Amino acid sequence: MNLSSTSAKTDFIKISAALLVPFIGLVALLVFAGDASNGDDFNQAKLHQVNVVPLEQQQAYQQQRIVYGNIEARRTADLGFEFAGKLASMNVDEGYYVKAGDVLAELDSSRLQAQLNAQKAAQKRNDANEALAVSTLKRVEDLSQRNLDSKQRLDESRQQLKSVRATREEINANIQRLQVELEKSQIRAPFDGYVVAQYKDAGSVISPSAPIITLREFGELEARFAMPMRHARTFSNKNKQTVHYLNVGEKQYAAKLKSASPNRNLQTRTVDVIFTLDEGQDTLLPGDLIALAMREVIQEKGFWVPKSALNSGVRGLWTLYTVADTQKQQVIAKSVELLYSEDNKAFVRGTFTDNELVVVSGVHRLVPNQMVVAVMQNAGVMAAKGHYE
Repeated sequence: MNLSSTSAKTDFIKISAALLVPFIGLVALLVFAGDASNGDDFNQAKLHQVNVVPLEQQQAYQQQRIVYGNIEARRTADLGFEFAGKLASMNVDEGYYVKAGDVLAELDSSRLQAQLNAQKAAQKRNDANEALAVSTLKRVEDLSQRNLDSKQRLDESRQQLKSVRATREEINANIQRLQVELEKSQIRAPFDGYVVAQYKDAGSVISPSAPIITLREFGELEARFAMPMRHARTFSNKNKQTVHYLNVGEKQYAAKLKSASPNRNLQTRTVDVIFTLDEGQDTLLPGDLIALAMREVIQEKGFWVPKSALNSGVRGLWTLYTVADTQKQQVIAKSVELLYSEDNKAFVRGTFTDNELVVVSGVHRLVPNQMVVAVMQNAGVMAAKGHYE
């Protein structure tokens, strides 16, 4: 081996080591200096930042209920004749609009008209008999005063006049009865409305009380809801001026309470509550489904929280994360029971205290006992009771 080559290599290693040691020392010095000045900020920056809000215990909550009912006309009538006969004419058809008093259908009244004519003729004959009886009585009374006629004759003349007048009353009664029957041989509209059904045509033989036409009133519409008693009792007949809002699809209609029935339907075990709609005749039809949103007070203690604060737990429960204070904190997981939820809020029951801070954002990224930076959210989010109650 060449001694000069070996010596050169040894010198190179010594020089490299001499240069490397100060460089390593400088790097180590810079690292330690950096850790000493920025370690806390670096660790703080790595912590997850969460928003928290204080809880406020409630003694009860309002649960929204949607009750469905049906649109009805204020009046609907099945019209028919009171006695049998042959249907002579049908003056309307389904869909016709009629006014109160219009003649809708008529029975063949030729027999009644003949009987009426006979009674009017009998009335004329009786008028003649009455005039004769009056004249006869006057003559007999004059003769009797002069003792030219017997008292028996006088009594007979008086009774004859009474009999003729009684016959007149009987004929008048028969005429009145026939006129009523002639009137009842016509079906007249009892109110303004639409013919929604026609069951017979001209020429049909009609049975007594058989429906011929169904007439539905045009005008005010009503909404009928069958409710449980606990819901129906919230509507008082004393507050009929209160405006309620009913919904058909996305359209809303103003209505006022008409009546809350004091009786229970024995078949459905419900109570009927009826509202009168101020508008909607042009857009609603009887039979349409209509909805009423109402709130029921549930006496149950708990807390309103945003839905974003809930994290799924086990065995049907949910989890909320709480912290002791703001700034750097450790989250604590607590199981809660979900009692009710709507929109963006939920009412829960659990072992909490008033003003305890609950995490309301980013809970899906948290685990129990994780260190976080807690920041108080805008007070208006939870403080506004109208938003969470």
